Amino acid sequence: MIYSDIWCLNVLGRNKIFRQARMNKENKVAILVKGQITITKGFDTWQKMVYEQDGKLEEHGIKFLFAGTEKENPDQLHVVMMFPNMEAIQAFRDDEELTEKRREAGAVIESGVMTPISDDYFTNYPDAFIKN
Repeated sequence: MIYSDIWCLNVLGRNKIFRQARMNKENKVAILVKGQITITKGFDTWQKMVYEQDGKLEEHGIKFLFAGTEKENPDQLHVVMMFPNMEAIQAFRDDEELTEKRREAGAVIESGVMTPISDDYFTNYPDAFIKN
């Protein structure tokens, strides 16, 4: 899926209002989801599983904007994911093969909580920070 950034910047004196919306090729706003799940085999194992599932994630149109564990509790994984539409969220949820791969990598599926983010958000302000 091809995404383009649409930036709106309104400068009023010294006050700056900044918003970014992610649009998919049908010009619909993509869906951001904040997730939290317990992992039992460490971040490296979980991250390796994600990289090995590139094709499956691409098939569903899923992108990870952020993934990391809590400093004081490395068993608690937090993610921000971008889905192109509700069907992709449902496909992710219903993908038994991907669910089993996640379980094998230590994800406690039953502990997972996914929270959709409203259309009111911005990202990468003031600069993008990327660590791969």
